[in-house]
Amino acid sequence: MARFRTAKMALVAGSVLLAVAAAFLATRGNSHLSRDPYVQMLSPTSALVRWRTVGTGLVQFETVNESTGKRTSRPVTHVGGEYEARLTGLTPFTDYEYRIYSGLGPARRRLEHGEFKTAPAGPAPRPVDIWVLGCSGNANDVVERVRDAYLAHTASRPDMMLLLGDNAYYYGTDEEYQAGLFKPFGNVLTNVPVWPVIGNHDKKHLAVWQGTGPYFDIFTLPAAGECGGVPSGNEVYYSFDYGEIHVIALYSETDDQGILDPMLDWAARDLAASTARWKIAMMHRPPYSPGEGEEEGGEESDERLILMREQVAPVLEAGGVDLVLSAHTHVYARSYLLSGRTAAPELATPESIVDRGSKEEFEGAPTWVFRPDGRGTLYVVMGSSSKLEGGEGNDPALADIHLENGSLALRVADGWLLGEFITQHGVLEDRFALLKP
Repeated sequence: MARFRTAKMALVAGSVLLAVAAAFLATRGNSHLSRDPYVQMLSPTSALVRWRTVGTGLVQFETVNESTGKRTSRPVTHVGGEYEARLTGLTPFTDYEYRIYSGLGPARRRLEHGEFKTAPAGPAPRPVDIWVLGCSGNANDVVERVRDAYLAHTASRPDMMLLLGDNAYYYGTDEEYQAGLFKPFGNVLTNVPVWPVIGNHDKKHLAVWQGTGPYFDIFTLPAAGECGGVPSGNEVYYSFDYGEIHVIALYSETDDQGILDPMLDWAARDLAASTARWKIAMMHRPPYSPGEGEEEGGEESDERLILMREQVAPVLEAGGVDLVLSAHTHVYARSYLLSGRTAAPELATPESIVDRGSKEEFEGAPTWVFRPDGRGTLYVVMGSSSKLEGGEGNDPALADIHLENGSLALRVADGWLLGEFITQHGVLEDRFALLKP
């Protein structure tokens, strides 16, 4: 949530360069970035760029039309060194460049620059790439290898990043976010919008329902439905659209029915209102887990996991969700195509497995292919992006389990959704696809 007012400006359609010029008070010394810019709240016609500086002063936005050379600037307010540029009037699925300067006029100095592509207003003209990380907040060599392996595998920047919680270990402080998120992923975040959910570690420094704490200070999220979807009225859970993809982000860190009921009521309305071809849900705790999380003694000892399976999963399945992404357990795991599986693992019936998949050649490689045909949801636990433990469980709903650090690459097209689990060493350990007629 932004803690300060921002100025809005309309950019001239066409080939546009956005430059952000910052003039700082001389008495503060030489100002510089202490947090690189990162992209938030992406929609077909708007975006948000945030950054942090050492030193404070007047901030101006400058738009430059590369065709006409016309420049327009207007000042913005801020709190301390926290800056935010809210950009409106953009053209759908168009590349924009932005620049951040210290000083004005000929003597100004460029601090940083980046670029982003706005979301498509309808079906994207090419497949959409999504990078999924879970429990990625450990500031260690592992997460850097996970990052490098993904970028080498895809050879292009993703259209968005999804963070499945525990984005900053151990207490979710601002310093831990700097070390565990902005340091390893800063170059990506400068150009790619990021969408997070709250994990149990992120929660440690939050007053969740007051919307205060580092998570809310860092991320600006669409509580009012600014990026598509039904407004949630808070930044704890929300949804957004990206072309024909609808993503719903849920809060799993509670066993309070007074919190779950309003969220699930909103989720049902949000999913019912969406006409997107693909629906993806994300939350921190998994409905189906291959073993213990670090604070639990096993799947059935985690009351919140049970609530995700018994109460949340049925709402998602009824709303037509194709893929549910979660973390918490520090492994990678993928289910079969499931429907109506609310019982504990030892009590579940085979009928809840709709499709066990078939190994086929798809998009140039062997792939586990599932055909939902209007029924069934795939569940993925992606909790090993910087930590590794667990995986000893024996839930028959899970088809594939890997005790490996890595991340998940999703590619979504009109009739298919492809997922690839890429380890920190660049090995492709799992490949699955959902096909729709």
